[in-house]
Amino acid sequence: MIKNNPQNTITLLFYRKLIRRLFWLVALIAGSVWALDQAQVTVGPAIFQVEVAQTPQDRQRGLMFRRGLPREQGMLFVQPPGPAVFWMKNTYISLDLLYFDSDRRLLQILADVPPCVTPDCPIYPSETATVRYILEINAGEAARRGIQIGDRLQVTPESSLHISPSRTLPRHEIPQADYRELQILSNSPPRLISHR
Repeated sequence: MIKNNPQNTITLLFYRKLIRRLFWLVALIAGSVWALDQAQVTVGPAIFQVEVAQTPQDRQRGLMFRRGLPREQGMLFVQPPGPAVFWMKNTYISLDLLYFDSDRRLLQILADVPPCVTPDCPIYPSETATVRYILEINAGEAARRGIQIGDRLQVTPESSLHISPSRTLPRHEIPQADYRELQILSNSPPRLISHR
């Protein structure tokens, strides 16, 4: 039986404080390792502060597990030109998905894409195979801010638009998929806002 003496209490408090400080130090270091580049993007009349997901790990994680996103913020995915297929697995926020080509012209808007926390989440493919940038913003923001197909994406600073050298698929991209099959598989397609 351990006696309750002042020396044991002081030692116990010291170790608790030490463990708590070590925990916060590890959290601080880990947070800076996982921090994404920041940029300001303009699409038509709208301006957003975004995190830039350009490494394979960043693209896989995306906005997963986040409970909120301020209206003036979003996430910009940078990938080599090609098809883009997103899903909302473990994403708790309804989003608008904006697909841009290499010239930064807005090709497609998928509006009000619902969150998904079930095992069978629908997929959201791009209509073209020339997507280079994908902007995720809160659901309804594209319409509310007057963003239209053909609008240009401007990014400041430009240096934030590089891609990790190893090409792996973003978290939402489904590999080896034919677009006709993807459209058939999608059991609840989002509302499509006009495209050219």
